[in-house]
Order: sequence, then C-alpha cells, then structure tokens
Amino acid sequence: MKTSLFLLLLLPFWGFAQSKSANNSIDGVITCLHYDTAVVSGPITINDNYNEEDILKNIKDDIKYKGNVEFKIGFTTIKCDEAITNENKHSLTAGSVIIHCLYYPVLKGDQLIYNKDTKKATLTGHIVLEDKGAIKSIGKTASLDFSHEKYIILSLK
Repeated sequence: MKTSLFLLLLLPFWGFAQSKSANNSIDGVITCLHYDTAVVSGPITINDNYNEEDILKNIKDDIKYKGNVEFKIGFTTIKCDEAITNENKHSLTAGSVIIHCLYYPVLKGDQLIYNKDTKKATLTGHIVLEDKGAIKSIGKTASLDFSHEKYIILSLK
C-alpha cells in the first residue's frame, strides 16, 4: 500500500520530466515585452476578387514599434530602438539591436532581420560582443539561430 501511494505521488513529477524536450527547441514565438509607441499599418489597396475569408487569411497588418522596444524568444531578449513585425513575411526587422541571454555574451548590431519560420536571423552592421566587461568587434554580419532556448551564432563575417 505504501509503495502504491508513493508511486501515485511521484506520477505527476515523472510525467512532467518526460514532457521536456531533449534538445530544448522552442517554437520561435516572439513575445513583445515592451514598447513606447506602436503603429499598425494595413494594406493600401485590397484585390477586388478577395472575399472576406481571403482578406483575413492573406492580408495582415504590420506593426511598427518605437522607443525602448523589447522582445523575447525563448530565454533570449532582444532590445532595440525600433522594430517592424511583418505578419505576411513572418519576420521581425529591428534597428540598434542588443541581444542578451543569461550566461551568454551580449551581442550588439545595427540591424536584425529574424525569420519566424526558420527561427534564424541575420545581424548586420558594426557587430560587437560584450563578455564580462570586455568588448570585442567581431565583424559586419552574423547568422544566428533562435530555435533553442538560447541564441547560437552560426557564422561571422
């Protein structure tokens, strides 16, 4: 009886441990944590042969964020001066970017273009890596992977 009760008590914890993914992959969802202002812009013209369902499916608004903008992907935080999310292209474009993740170096660059479908991004401009107070210029283009809880640098040029 005691063994059965003990197993029943551990069952919720065992189920939780089994549900965790082995490679810690994430779904690439971008969560906007903060912005000062946001402007939503829709299409200027709509094709006349679109019915209401086509419009809702195919034409989505872009959102332009300005001032102290902050996004989160997994455990990675992206801070920038301004950003545009494009729902049709499934992308995020951000300017004056700071990428931070706990226990990882801070990456800074002029522009970040993130593809929500591939979970990959390109950071361009003057790219700087800050680690424990040391600042190092590392190039003009960096390919990044956000498909895990923390960012991964795929290549530098």
